[in-house]
Amino acid sequence: MDQFFGVGSIISGYQETKDILKRTTYKYVEIDKDNEINEILEIGQSAKKDILIIDMCDKGDNFIKKLTGKFTVVSFDDTEGGARGSDLVINSLSDKPLKRDKYFFGTEYFIIRPEISEYNSRGKNILSHVKNLLICLGGSDPCSVNLMMIDWLEGLDFSGKREWVLGPSVNDKDVIIERLKNLKLDIIPLIDYKDMGRLYFHADLCISAAGFSLYEMACAGLPALTICLYPHQIPTAKKFEEAGATHNLGYYKEIDVSDLKTTLVSFLGDKSQRNYMSRHGKNFVDGLGTERVMAQINKYL
Repeated sequence: MDQFFGVGSIISGYQETKDILKRTTYKYVEIDKDNEINEILEIGQSAKKDILIIDMCDKGDNFIKKLTGKFTVVSFDDTEGGARGSDLVINSLSDKPLKRDKYFFGTEYFIIRPEISEYNSRGKNILSHVKNLLICLGGSDPCSVNLMMIDWLEGLDFSGKREWVLGPSVNDKDVIIERLKNLKLDIIPLIDYKDMGRLYFHADLCISAAGFSLYEMACAGLPALTICLYPHQIPTAKKFEEAGATHNLGYYKEIDVSDLKTTLVSFLGDKSQRNYMSRHGKNFVDGLGTERVMAQINKYL
């Protein structure tokens, strides 16, 4: 088993993650998913307990107990064994406390990339009418909602610019881009775009999937109309809507196209509502999650 000293990553599968790590100087060890507990326990030889940060959901109590026997375990976003047995728990996706100490939860602990969190403190210009509409339906699109959205927005009375983000794992990009060209509108397709903070800051309104990007858009103060691509996204969309940061259009299979267009047209010209969402989004996700998380982890160093 390869070893590393200092800071390193342990990964199992996830080719995209491996590709990213290979482009950096970070050390990492790849383990067999079928034998992960034994291979993790082979790593690390220091006399003092090393800190093991895990993002492994739904692991059993016995699995976590074995890890805490050797490491100081910090668990992220687990609701099962990791939440009960880890030394320190960070659950930014939960809004409910757990009856234990060293459990920190809520959006204030959501880790936002610095190139996005920097926009939280900047003043966002809210225009009287939307000039730049951003469409961002996630890093992948197994439900082909991008193609559906093209059909849904056909005939929309909007003369501004539309920036359409296609994530790295979206299938049929060529088909989507060809369909966008055929609309003969001011649409800019952005493939695997990196500087999302800039996009969020300069856009006036976004139609978005209800995944982790909601946290980023809220932090940057971008008002958003959300579409749930999976049932598990429904509680997240509801949470952000109740916080005043977004307006939820619903589950994609149940969307009424006429209602979607009516709602969108309303927001295109409603500066007051978009300003309200921008301010509440910034307050709900303030971009300081990394500092709060590191303050807790540093207590073990």
